[in-house]
Amino acid sequence: MKLKRKAFGLFIRQAEDGVWELLTLTFPDADGLRFPGGNLEKDEMPEEGLFREIEEELGWQQPRILRKLGEHHYFKPFIMANVERHDFLMAPPVETPQAWQYQVTGEGNDAGEVFTYRWIRADEVDKISDELRTFVTAEHIPELFAEK
Repeated sequence: MKLKRKAFGLFIRQAEDGVWELLTLTFPDADGLRFPGGNLEKDEMPEEGLFREIEEELGWQQPRILRKLGEHHYFKPFIMANVERHDFLMAPPVETPQAWQYQVTGEGNDAGEVFTYRWIRADEVDKISDELRTFVTAEHIPELFAEK
């Protein structure tokens, strides 16, 4: 059985009203809201691959990792592979609007696609793809679920 190694960046920011928000993206054929990130290349360390994916999908270089949220192992029937996923909580390196679009660069399958980004709050966490919601909990990201 093949193994797909992946890394995702969960970017968090505090809005002007003090409420914490999480960056999500959508693209054609996406099931639910997703996070920037994707497949690691052979022998690529998770952080290294994550920075590459973020540059391709957002144009951001070397954003700051706040902490590793965890590593998750599971079988994904859609691709018939075992997945090793590394999720990191990150700080956005630039000011961003509430929503925007970005055309993906790089050599991957999604190169040229247009991703739509928007910030969400805790009350929309249920819209995140089931596959990627593992560490979107009060235990792992207490800031997001804190009372204002």
